[in-house]
Amino acid sequence: MTIQKFRKKPVEIQAIQYTGDNGAEIGLFVGAADRNAQNQFLIHTLEGTMAADPGDWIIRGVQGEFYPCKPDIFDATYESVERGVKRGAWVRRGEEPALGSKLVAGNTGKVVYEVVEHPGASGSRRNRVRLRDTRNGRSVGWQVANYYRYVTEEKNA
Repeated sequence: MTIQKFRKKPVEIQAIQYTGDNGAEIGLFVGAADRNAQNQFLIHTLEGTMAADPGDWIIRGVQGEFYPCKPDIFDATYESVERGVKRGAWVRRGEEPALGSKLVAGNTGKVVYEVVEHPGASGSRRNRVRLRDTRNGRSVGWQVANYYRYVTEEKNA
């Protein structure tokens, strides 16, 4: 048999990114799931139980099935169908985005935040940035920077 090439059909899926802190939201999305001692979310898939690490995406497939997906595979395979923001690279752990940098929450692709303060590499707020919601100007407080991505392009809403 000859090797053939195939292209994935354009289908829409629903997904949410597991941050390690949004277990209740993940539970509502998948219906029933557990966490283990390593803070992995255990997802019941068609192939059995699979573990999702913080940063992984939980996908609801075309037949309603759930499965975890590593972020690099997710980024290579999917793009947002919602108008809003083109996400760029993740903020790396320990990195302090420059004041005025625009960031977007990794699992939304919609709301743009602007970095208005960072405390430096020491102290209790290390790896955190103070953000302002660009839609309404409100502060969203201190956030862990590596849950966010840089904005590379804002699309017309």
